[in-house]
Order: sequence, then C-alpha cells, then structure tokens
Amino acid sequence: MVLGAMLAGGVGFLLWYLLPSLRHPGEDVGGMRFTGSPGQGWMVIGILGTVALFGALTLGYGAFQLATGRRSRLVVQAIVGLAGGMVLLGMLMR
Repeated sequence: MVLGAMLAGGVGFLLWYLLPSLRHPGEDVGGMRFTGSPGQGWMVIGILGTVALFGALTLGYGAFQLATGRRSRLVVQAIVGLAGGMVLLGMLMR
C-alpha cells in the first residue's frame, strides 16, 4: 500500500505539474516549455497517467487485502495486464 501510494502520488503530482506545458508544446507556460510535438506531449501524458493508474490499483489492492485478508484473481490479472501494457508501450517507443 505504501509503495502504491508513493507511486500514484508522486507520478500524479508530476503529471499535474507538467500537464500545462505538455498540452501547449513550444509555448512558455508557467516558466516551462515543452519542445516536443503535440503527439509526443500526449504520449508523455499517457505514460504518466498509466503509471499513476498502476500505483492507484496497487494501493487499492493492498487496502482490499488488508481489509479482507483475501486475494482477488481479477484484480491481480488487471494489475499484471496493466504492467504488461506498460512494458509493451515502452518497447514500442524505442
């Protein structure tokens, strides 16, 4: 739960901080400038959003396990599928 909260919170903050400049590439927004293309900006938003979602899912699953003392195969499959999707996305970006 702690690692999921740190991951979701840290990446969520990073996404919140970078979102204005990522949505307006080439413009100065709050003293920052993203020099990539609009497509690259949306790709970064998607990657950070996926990582934040992964952290939130692991936090929620940890809370579920703590409350019930049981495992859920459906949630484990969703987390593993999301992690696999993140690996695939990373491989496609090369």
